[in-house]
Amino acid sequence: MPFESTTPADLPQGVSAPSQLGSALQDQSKAKFKSLAASRFPSVVNGTSAGNPADVAGPLGFVVDLFAGFAQNVAQSDPAAIQGPDDLHELVTDFFDGLPLVGVLIDIRDAMMGNYEGDDPVLQAIDSFMGSLAGLVNTVQDFVHSLVDAILQAIRGIPVVGGTLADIIADVGNLNDTAVTAHSAATAAEANTATLAENINSATTGGSAGGSGAIADAFDTIASIFGIADAAQKTAMAAQQQLQDITESTPEGGFSWSTIFAGSDGAALSGTDWPTGSSQIVIRGDDGYVGIQSGSANGVYHKLSAYSYVTDTQSVSTVLGDRPPLAPGYDTGLCLRCNSDMTTGAYCLVDRESVMVGKFTRSGSSWTYTPFTTQSIGIGQGDIIRFRASGDNYFVQVNGITRVSVTDTGATVAQGASYRRAGFLQQRGTQAFLTVDSFRMASFAMSDWVPAGAGVTAASWRLRRGSGDEVGLSVGAGGQSVMPSGFYTVEDLASAVTVTDLGTGQVTITESGWYEISASSINRDDSSDASTTSVGSVRSYHRTADAYRPTLWVLYVDGTAIAGPIMSGVPTTVYLAAGQVVRPGVSASWPLTPATAGGDSSTYYMVGGVSAISGVSGSPSASFTGRKVAS
Repeated sequence: MPFESTTPADLPQGVSAPSQLGSALQDQSKAKFKSLAASRFPSVVNGTSAGNPADVAGPLGFVVDLFAGFAQNVAQSDPAAIQGPDDLHELVTDFFDGLPLVGVLIDIRDAMMGNYEGDDPVLQAIDSFMGSLAGLVNTVQDFVHSLVDAILQAIRGIPVVGGTLADIIADVGNLNDTAVTAHSAATAAEANTATLAENINSATTGGSAGGSGAIADAFDTIASIFGIADAAQKTAMAAQQQLQDITESTPEGGFSWSTIFAGSDGAALSGTDWPTGSSQIVIRGDDGYVGIQSGSANGVYHKLSAYSYVTDTQSVSTVLGDRPPLAPGYDTGLCLRCNSDMTTGAYCLVDRESVMVGKFTRSGSSWTYTPFTTQSIGIGQGDIIRFRASGDNYFVQVNGITRVSVTDTGATVAQGASYRRAGFLQQRGTQAFLTVDSFRMASFAMSDWVPAGAGVTAASWRLRRGSGDEVGLSVGAGGQSVMPSGFYTVEDLASAVTVTDLGTGQVTITESGWYEISASSINRDDSSDASTTSVGSVRSYHRTADAYRPTLWVLYVDGTAIAGPIMSGVPTTVYLAAGQVVRPGVSASWPLTPATAGGDSSTYYMVGGVSAISGVSGSPSASFTGRKVAS
């Protein structure tokens, strides 16, 4: 085709006329390579999630822009300085540093957590972007292939009309030598980029890593970020659920307070909310969780809330943050029934595999734990741990399910107005030469709470023996006795009455009226007897060590038995005046008859019945209940 009659606009895309060679070959700018590469994509891609390849605000344009910079670096380099692929490392630093492996994906995590403060339009529309992320990752390899082809064509040489190859070589000098070296490097970069794309896709879908070095590290970084975001989202949702729960469970007139921790790494907790305790308890990490300050020594650290409960029926809860990285054994604890300097109270300690409940005392930095129970329960980040106390009974819920129920049988934890504070503790230790902390905490809440049945407004009560073996009680045949000390362990309900002594079941009436009252339990007689009658040859014999029977019960009012014996569980109705004290008792009047008898020609055996009582039991259903039925 003659040069003189050729119009450059009529030439195919990417083909230059001789008159254009000067500017085409001398322009090795990033803008040129970006325009050239972007033009290789069909216009239909502009409407996809990849975006316009010429627009750096979109995912595809972002990659195009990075590769344009890479192409400029190669084209403008001294050919003598490029002897192999390793010589290109410094030239592609900007590309790899600019890939969204750390900065952008951390911004994605922040956006997922509601903390993003940038102006990137993709991150501002994170919901839309995340929805299209999978599609973007699946097609990024196609984009890269097309992009590399465009860049390589621009570096290798440009087809022209007319002239000879010698003319082109004379004009471009040593460009072809540089292009050959760049082609090899770009081919390796293309393979690495394909592996990188596969790693991004695998990390977001739970696959495995490919490649090595920084390419493989990208998988770990992205998988970690998506895991952190998922755990953080679960923890945030649990904290909101915790706030809703205490709002619904706090009785009218009761106290409740909660906080979701937040702040920069190392920031101190509010002195208004947490005036007492260890200064080493601070905000840790990017998520705003509470933990032990970096550099602090091994030990137990604590904080005591400034606020107080109204009653002795108390609840304290937390949403757990990061979990410890190594083996279990370091504890985060919730404490209630604390005094004003948190030197005594009840505790619930959790690690990754167990929950412990008991009484604590503290002297300086020395803590003494007296356990009531330890249960093997798996615990993890985002779990809601709720510790509650009613009477001498303690309960632990994990995510709303009661997992531990135990009684302080000796009533060792003090109660009353001086023991209505709550706090928490955390522990640091060393394992395998590494510092290990217990669970951090995302939130804290405390409130008076409503135990089972507390919504009842009529004067009523229900006391139970919630756990434990038989309690010794010696009652001779035909005799009566009040219930033994420590028999009842759980106060399920006490409305408009006062439980004067839980263990023996003593209840003080505050409203005069007619009350329907019942009691239930079982008893045993472990005695045996063999005796000769006055006849001389007739003997009576009994042995009932393993025989149980329902207890005939007796109602005592102000220390006097006024009704009974009554069948176990059957109620009686009596009029009671305000101030009178009621309590249950037993009647040893239900005989047991051994099942065998015998004799010989000279001696006859008579089977003797027995009704004595050696002990009472019946947990967890043995109970003493009452309710006002009329004024």
